[in-house]
Formats: sequence, structure tokens, C-alpha cells
Amino acid sequence: MANLTVHFHAFAKQGNAPQVELTSAVIYTRVSTKEQADKNHSLDTQRRYCREYAVRKDYTVVAEFGGTYESAKGDERREFKQLLDYVHRHRVGCIIVYSLDRFSRSGANAIGIAAELRKAGVALESVTQPTDARTSAGELFQNMGLSFSHYDNQQRREKAVTGMREKLRRGCWVGRPPLGYAVVHASKEEERLVITAAGHKLRQAFVWKAAQVPNTEIVRRLRVQGVAIQLSNLTTVFCNPFYCGLLTHSLLPGELIPSRHPALISQEMFLQVNEVRPGKQPGYEVSAEVPQVPLKQHVRCGKCGTALTGYQVKAKGLWYYKCNTKACRVNISAKTLHTQFEELLADYTLPDHLIGPLGAQLAAVFAQLNQGQTQQRNDAQQQLREAKQKLETLEERFVMGEITGAQFEKYGTKIRAEQLTPAQAEAQRLGTGLSNLAELGAQALQLAVNLPTLWNNAALNNRRRLQNLVFPEGTGFDKKNGLYRTGRPNVIFELISEMSAVSKGQKKELPVKIDRQSNWVGPLGIEPRTY
Repeated sequence: MANLTVHFHAFAKQGNAPQVELTSAVIYTRVSTKEQADKNHSLDTQRRYCREYAVRKDYTVVAEFGGTYESAKGDERREFKQLLDYVHRHRVGCIIVYSLDRFSRSGANAIGIAAELRKAGVALESVTQPTDARTSAGELFQNMGLSFSHYDNQQRREKAVTGMREKLRRGCWVGRPPLGYAVVHASKEEERLVITAAGHKLRQAFVWKAAQVPNTEIVRRLRVQGVAIQLSNLTTVFCNPFYCGLLTHSLLPGELIPSRHPALISQEMFLQVNEVRPGKQPGYEVSAEVPQVPLKQHVRCGKCGTALTGYQVKAKGLWYYKCNTKACRVNISAKTLHTQFEELLADYTLPDHLIGPLGAQLAAVFAQLNQGQTQQRNDAQQQLREAKQKLETLEERFVMGEITGAQFEKYGTKIRAEQLTPAQAEAQRLGTGLSNLAELGAQALQLAVNLPTLWNNAALNNRRRLQNLVFPEGTGFDKKNGLYRTGRPNVIFELISEMSAVSKGQKKELPVKIDRQSNWVGPLGIEPRTY
């Protein structure tokens, strides 16, 4: 009987290991800082030893990666990602590095990457720490090497942080200086902070704030003088004791250290700006709410732009609004100001017969706008997260001593100017989305039926909510010409004003000049033109 065994070989189970010839290899070299790359020729040394290793092992080097300075504490390095992408797309047997810490110092994450490479049939081989990771013992030793690299990195970081704390306690700043200051290197060992041209202009901002000029106006004035700053960043500046000669840092929680850098303002002015009085608890002093003057801080002086405050002439029992600017000192009767404000609200009163058509139009517009802006908001938030991550990575590299202060300042400024600031501006412009605007539009239509009466009869908090809803940028008052708007109203009430005026057949000039093509009016076509 013939032997049939040979016919069954085709049915035998095959192994799961990928069929990759371990003769192709790629080389990865890296240093942590630019100084290492420029001075000590470490990259050339690593490359030479890796090539000699490949010759001894009879490997064919098909590509080389790295050859530059990249921090190894994280695995988001450009050259490192290109290396991993290459070995996953090509038939590569191993990655050769001079030592395991050249591959990565991220600890558990590095061990995970090495394990994934082994599953794909790609071995990680170190010239100075040779081991066969295909065995359990070899894998253990390799993982221990990667873990020790991470431990060494953490040790360096702890030493660097300790040094930074001691430097802060001596009154010396570490890291990127705040707006208005720059680092000057007196020598290789000594550096000091000086006030820049922007800093001198920022000093004036504190003076304006002490005079109760609104933050929005201060931002506008600074921009005119060439100092671009976001409104939220200006608030941070006013609350930072760095500008009055005191250091505070997250590495020293709860501590205030007298600094060696020149103060921009006095400590007395800093307390005045933050409305702190000696003998009182620090923080903002909240004054009692006065129902008789709901428009204070909402209406600005028509001459100087300062927000009006309120006071009472007790002898007469009358209330007034007042501009506190010394050169202005405008006083306005509360009764007069309220009457003028109610007349302004009357321009935004909606006739009953327009509630239905305008509500339908608003709902359609919000639905259309929301489709396009959802992706824009997501993209803006993603760009913002990436920019913040880059700054955190840069700061960690500075803390670890992988880059110098000059490099930290150079690249940090570049990231903020080219990525972070534009991303913040775009995210702020897009806001949180249009998902609640449809509901807001419906509420606005109900409010707009009789705005003056609602405002006149409402409690203080509701009055303020209503006036801020209609005029989010506030209003201004000129004693000679009456109440006027210094900024655009809420877009919903702006449209209500335009439609109401057209519906009533008004011929007088509208509060908002209709000199633009409305985005909410469809193009001319077969159907008649409508709102």
C-alpha cells in the first residue's frame, strides 16, 4: 500500500509569526539638545557604532532616521513617528539603536511600543545592551532597560525642579517672563529681566484700570499703541503680583517671594487695581446692589468712554449717574437716563403679527448655520489643544535642561504667535456653538413684544440681564444728544429693529443703518423676495 502521508502536508497548521527575513534593518539616532548635536558629535558616534553592529550581524541597513535633537520623554517626536510609520509600511526585520534610552525614555509607553513591534515581527536591538527580546528573559531585560531610562529621566526632572524652587526662593524668575519683560543675558551664568517697550505701555494700563476704565476700552487703547492682548489675558495681568515685584509660582504654592526684577507698578497701585483695601480680606470688594441705578457700569460716558457709577443726593432723595474721570465729571439724572433708555428699547419692540414669521426665519437660519460651524468649532478646539500640548512639552524640555532659556523663549514665542493665539481667537469667535441660539431666539421674540415695560417693571437682576441681552457691548450716553449705542446690539434684536421699522413704514433714520445686504435674505429668483 502506498504511503499517503506526503499528501497531507498542505493541511498542516502554519505558525503565527510573520514571515519576515531578519536581514533588513533601520537605524535610529538621537540627542536631546541642539548643543549636543552641534558640539560633541554624539550623533556621528551613534551612527558609526550602529552601522558597525549591522555589519557584524550581517544586516542590510535600508534606512536611517533621527540624526537630530528630540526629547525622548514623550513619543510624539517627528523623526520617531516617521521611523514607526516606515517599519509598519515596509518589511523591516529590526530597529538598531545605540542604547535603549536613545529609543525612548517614556517607560511603560516605550515598553508597549516595543511589544507592538515584536508582534509585527520587528525587533528592537541595542548596540550597548544586546539581548534577544524574542525570549522571555530577553524581553524582561529589555523592558527593564526601558524602565530604567524612564526612571533616570524622572530623577533628572526632580533635580531640575528642586533647582528651580531654590532659584525662585532667591527672587529669580524661571521660565518665560510675563508680558512686558524680556530676558537679558549679562553673562553665561547670569541673566536678568528688564522692562520692554510693551511693559511701559502696560504700566499705563494699570493707571487706566485704577481710574475704572473698562477692560474692553483698555484693550482697545493698548492695541492702538501696538500692544495686542486678549481681554482674558488682560485680566490675568491685573491679578499677577509679578508686576509689583512679588513672585508666585506653581512650584511654590501659597508663597510670595520678593523678586529681583524691576517692578512695573507699586504694590499700592496693584492693591488699588484689584480693589483691595488695607485691613480687609484680599480679593474683590463687592458693593451693595442699588436697584435705583440699574444702568451703572452698563452705560458709558459719551465724552471719555468711562463706565458710569451711581450715587444719591440724600437731601433731595434723588439718584444720579456720574462719570468719575477727573477731566469729565458728567452728572446725569437717573430719571432722565432711564427715560431715554426706555425710548431706545422701544426701537426694538416687535409687533405681534411678526412673531410667527420671524420665529420661523430664525429657526431656519440657526439650523443652517449650525451645520457648518460644528466642524469649525471642533477643528478650532483641536488646534488649541495641540498648541497647549506643544507649550507643555517645550516647558518640560526646558525644566529637564534639554534646551536653553533662549531656545525656550524663541520657540515658545513662535508657538504662541503662530498657533496658540490664533487658535484662541478662533475658538472665542466661534463660541460654544449655535445649539442654544434657536431657543434664545424664541425667548427674545417673546421679550421683544414689550421691552420698555418689561425693563421698567423688572427687579434689578432681571433688568441687568435684559439690558445686557439686548446690548451685550453696552451703551453710551451723550448729555447733549441723548442716548446712543456705541456697539452693535444682539443680532436678533438688530433684525427685530429693522423688520419692525419696515413693517411700520417708518421713514426716519433707523437706530441701525441698513447699508448692508442681510445674510438672512435669500437671493432673487423665481419666488418673490421675502425676509
